[in-house]
Amino acid sequence: MEHQDWKTVVLRKSEKKVDRPRAVGHKKISNLDSDDPDAPKTMGLSAGKQIQSGRCAKKLSQKELAQKINVKPQVISDYESGKAIPNRAILNKLNRVLDIKIC
Repeated sequence: MEHQDWKTVVLRKSEKKVDRPRAVGHKKISNLDSDDPDAPKTMGLSAGKQIQSGRCAKKLSQKELAQKINVKPQVISDYESGKAIPNRAILNKLNRVLDIKIC
């Protein structure tokens, strides 16, 4: 006949430290501005200016453009300021809606 094991079991969280970006105000500090060659590449300011001029030529606000391509307005702001990491699908939508060719 088998019996039940009544030994105490202790569960502990792992002490693995995760490096998360620190929040300062509403902006996050990350390694995007570092000289690390493995860091993700962001959009250039010249591409942001192209998007902004195309949007202004069509007389659209950032919010209206965001609605047309089905993204959040913050995404448009990030692209125009050059902070966004390029996404080919979003760039294609911007090209189509604004009738421009983004480099």
